Amino acid sequence: ALCKPTSFRRQSACIFPASAIRIPHGAAAESPPAPVPMNFSLPKIAGWLFTAAGVITLFCSMTAWFHARAFLRSASKADGFIIRLVDGYSASIHYPVYGFRKPDGRWQEVFTDTVGKHPTKAQSGDKVALLYPPDHPADAMPYTFWNVWAVPVKRCITGVIVLLFGLGALFVAREQ
Repeated sequence: ALCKPTSFRRQSACIFPASAIRIPHGAAAESPPAPVPMNFSLPKIAGWLFTAAGVITLFCSMTAWFHARAFLRSASKADGFIIRLVDGYSASIHYPVYGFRKPDGRWQEVFTDTVGKHPTKAQSGDKVALLYPPDHPADAMPYTFWNVWAVPVKRCITGVIVLLFGLGALFVAREQ
């Protein structure tokens, strides 16, 4: 073996020509550290994916809430009437057609409900509070809690459920 001093540690190092491995003088040869096993399991991957999806859904719920709040602040309100009920794909499902006077005095008819009612509680002539964007009165909709807040509420509930499912999967993965 050839030995020569090193300047960094002021120790001598021996070079073995056969293996070309440097071993500090007086130290035993150590094997390289074992690779760290990748500890990915299905619950851990699913947990992180569902947690991320839940956070994203809650963020979307928050933006929908801000949008609904901004709509309520800027929307024009009108007292309208149900003009008639239009039959759906069966005679027992009805879609209301609303009518109201715009601020300029002109009459506006609006067909807004995409989901029919079975059985419907509304009758022709019933008074209905309507909301609409000031620039687009044809987009009027009945002023009800679910017409304004359905999207934020549904997204929030979905986001919480998905987030809890993801956190539960991460908890299970941690216990394994």
